[in-house]
Amino acid sequence: MDFVHLDMTRPISLVVVSTIVLLCYTQLTNCDTCVCACCKENGCTATYQGSFSLDACTSLKCMTQCRLKYSGCPPDGASGHTNGRCTSDPPGHSHRQKSNIILITLFLSILWIIKLQL
Repeated sequence: MDFVHLDMTRPISLVVVSTIVLLCYTQLTNCDTCVCACCKENGCTATYQGSFSLDACTSLKCMTQCRLKYSGCPPDGASGHTNGRCTSDPPGHSHRQKSNIILITLFLSILWIIKLQL
């Protein structure tokens, strides 16, 4: 009985590359980040305190976490201002860095796919 040898390395490699590209893209574009700006006096102007990742970011959740995380933010009910803003930008990364990472990942994936076809 002869068995037909099926070359499964190409389809499996293609699935692996596609999964890696998809995961990289999802991690880069669906990052919930809370950006905090605060001050502790009446009539003050809020200044940037920092930013951090926050799952399922909402304005209320972001403001609460800003107050807990940064000493420059007044506690709830105290005088001053706390501005918490949700964004999809990863903390400490610019849009240019995100697109560069995506382009490099896609380029390497395409090269890998071409290599598998040869």
